Amino acid sequence: MGSELIEDILLLYVEDEEEIRTVYERFLKRRVKNVIVASNGQEGYDLYVKYNPDLIITDINMPVMNGLEMCSIIRDEDKEVAIIITTAHCEAQFFQEAINIGINMFLLKPVDMTQLYNTIKITAENVLLKIKSKKDDRLVHKRTIELEKTNNELKKTIVDLKSTQKKLVDSENLASLGGLVAGVTHEINTPVGVGLTGITHFLEITQEIKNKYSSQEISQEEFEEYLDTSEELAKMIHINLDRTANLVRSFKQVAVDQSNEIKREFKLKAYIDEILLSIRNIVKKTKIDIKIIGDDDLKIYSYPGAYSQIITNLVINSIRHGFEKDDIGSIVISISKEDSNLNIIYKDDGNGISKENLGKIFDLFFTTKAENGGTGLGLNIVHNIITSKLEGTIECESQKGKGVQFTISIPLEHQ
Repeated sequence: MGSELIEDILLLYVEDEEEIRTVYERFLKRRVKNVIVASNGQEGYDLYVKYNPDLIITDINMPVMNGLEMCSIIRDEDKEVAIIITTAHCEAQFFQEAINIGINMFLLKPVDMTQLYNTIKITAENVLLKIKSKKDDRLVHKRTIELEKTNNELKKTIVDLKSTQKKLVDSENLASLGGLVAGVTHEINTPVGVGLTGITHFLEITQEIKNKYSSQEISQEEFEEYLDTSEELAKMIHINLDRTANLVRSFKQVAVDQSNEIKREFKLKAYIDEILLSIRNIVKKTKIDIKIIGDDDLKIYSYPGAYSQIITNLVINSIRHGFEKDDIGSIVISISKEDSNLNIIYKDDGNGISKENLGKIFDLFFTTKAENGGTGLGLNIVHNIITSKLEGTIECESQKGKGVQFTISIPLEHQ
């Protein structure tokens, strides 16, 4: 990787994940002289207004204001500033929306550091070229042709992505686990990206210190700085690799259980932990705390996939119907065994259910959020699994504004 310092541009970098932001900020400041950093879209826009950067590199999914919203506002004000999107998403809808806004380029996470540096270097050259081209019609024409070529390549990428997406959706096995795969894939991208970035940086500073050592130009201060940075990077890489391993292990077990009708013995509390980990991508976008109460050693012999669908649907139902965006709340799942019955009490402290709707919640296609994509299938599926497959019962108690409680009783002797 080249080490030439880019001095001619001001770069704004926007990323909400602290670990990724820290590593990339360190890398960017070693390659670009002028760098400013923001942790969300609103902060990024404020810095744009204040400093008028030449290049913006931003993530999409962020709190307060997401990357696409920020870019849309900026593009309305400035048609010229270069914008690069970094994202773990591969869905065509995100690319199409970004193109409609006027994004110049996409970099898929985990981002290759050499590619990132070269992209910034080329963009810096293009910024200078654009300034000079205002006085030279021939350069303006050449740049227009290059932009048209880039746009055509992006359109071809969109077509290819749509084709790939259709093939995935048409695959019956993948379609049945589509939501779970998408969520876990996004979750895995973060620790893998941090680990890859950390390794790249680790190798780079190691090569630098090795060269200085060979030429006997290393100072004690530089060596001590290298040791501190190496220890920090090694810890970060280890933490993220361990996180990736846990995600993969949980995903494999939950995915297998949801696609098979096989009974097995399992510890219920630990298994619920794995279910929640598999849908973490949904839960982490909220301010809802989820707690599991019960005996760590409680084992049952049953269909684990059924419990996966029950817990997943109940949690998603709470997120979609029990809380408004940015509400602070809690979900408590209590499990216990009494004689030959398994008892599960699921509570949230959200909006609750009105008296007139309480008797309809398990009905097929009943939903109060049809305008927001609600299907009315979630609680109907939960009810059918519990009453038919597990031969149990489920009851709901709720008042408007006072949360909800589902009481589930399952006879273990039939399992």
